[in-house]
Amino acid sequence: MKKDDELGRVVAKTLAAFALAAIPAAAQGCDLQPDRMSVLIGSDHIGAQGEMNGRNPGLFVSWNCKGFEVSAGAYQNSYDNQSVAGTVSYAVLQKGWFKSSPFLGLARYPEYGELQVVSYGDIVPLVGLQTVVGNAFVQVLPGDQETVDVVIAFGLTFEIGRAAQ
Repeated sequence: MKKDDELGRVVAKTLAAFALAAIPAAAQGCDLQPDRMSVLIGSDHIGAQGEMNGRNPGLFVSWNCKGFEVSAGAYQNSYDNQSVAGTVSYAVLQKGWFKSSPFLGLARYPEYGELQVVSYGDIVPLVGLQTVVGNAFVQVLPGDQETVDVVIAFGLTFEIGRAAQ
């Protein structure tokens, strides 16, 4: 095994362990009813090596849990397969209709996870920054510099349940 592959797997396992611990910890005290629904529309892959799908329909639900937002959902990934993901975020800047939150999570990329520099089988860590302006959101995720430099995902988000009242 190459040294870079071994380092990638160590980083992936470390991020996976952190995400697996952070998501349930952040979810403590959450109601079962989600507070937000987000519709992923698409993405742009800056510096992509090869062709990637920019149409990524998906649906996510989120729970606001003591300042943390825990999200789970499914979407069509950039390799034209279905993926599921879970993330946890924390708003570092929030003013009126504007919010900016770093996030960390895990996604399953069937048959393509191992193509990423940092992965554990089909499981890929997600790290990025999400900005919400009104009902629109943009996520910026750094790439692995081999398959893609930066991924920019975008969509719409709506309060539901208690949050919408």
